[in-house]
Amino acid sequence: MKTLIIKGEGSSFEKYFNTQMKRKNIDIVSVRTPKNKLDVLMYYIVKDLNLVYLYKFWLKEWQKKIKKYDNIVIFDNGLSPILLKWIHRKNKKAKIKIWLWNIDNDYDIKFYKKYAQVYCFDEKFARNNGIEFIDQFYIPKVNRKKTNVEKGIFYVGADKKRYANLKEIIKKLNQDNIRYYFYLQRWPGEKYHNNEDEIELSNELMPYEDVIKNIYKYDCVLELNLEKQEGFTLRTLEALFYKKKLITNNKNIKNFPFYNKNDFYILEDENRSLKEFLNVDYKPIDDRLLSNYTYEHWLNEILN
Repeated sequence: MKTLIIKGEGSSFEKYFNTQMKRKNIDIVSVRTPKNKLDVLMYYIVKDLNLVYLYKFWLKEWQKKIKKYDNIVIFDNGLSPILLKWIHRKNKKAKIKIWLWNIDNDYDIKFYKKYAQVYCFDEKFARNNGIEFIDQFYIPKVNRKKTNVEKGIFYVGADKKRYANLKEIIKKLNQDNIRYYFYLQRWPGEKYHNNEDEIELSNELMPYEDVIKNIYKYDCVLELNLEKQEGFTLRTLEALFYKKKLITNNKNIKNFPFYNKNDFYILEDENRSLKEFLNVDYKPIDDRLLSNYTYEHWLNEILN
């Protein structure tokens, strides 16, 4: 059985996963990004006019081998309606799967279902949209260098209306003299009033290698789920696999088998302070409880 996985490749985060996901009989590829104004114009003409037969000019060398694949998995950051149509036209025998790694986008799920099985990491979102649920997955990077772990909280992410929440959390941390390092990618059109020593604001995502270094450096990670999201973000998996404490606004975290009060703090749902939580020793989690969140488990679920 030969599998093709199509996903984004632009960021260091995507490149990290693309490298880690390679396996025997699994090819990881991406769709070519338009490189200049004329390229962009032609791309949107082809896309908007649904000129499926011309779409191949935006695909890379893997398009020539498309007929040999039995399974084709498309991540949401590599997905477009015209790509679905092109694949369906070129390889009618392949099972096409779509993996939604986010729930805040305007997905045309009704259209996707015409061509593929659709899966998502958020059980509530999956149920409400009549699609399949599969647990989130992560592939940890082994740190072979000894790292001195510091008491403190690390947060990294894109704004998406998280800025105000971070400022409120910072007030509490400053009152208790708790160390933290928050890195936030600015959101287009948003205005920011920030003390330079509170949040590091940037127009760019933090390089993912630096994200991992900071997770190793601090003993606690902060996660802020988007409103209505119950499935956990990669911050939860990073905390689990790198054996860090987690502060989260996801109340659903209580329902997972790995939850314990030593390692997890739920914002707006606790009788203890953040300082009390951070002073409690980390409680090691049985590695067997993490088996459902491995890449191998995810592959087995989505390819069956």
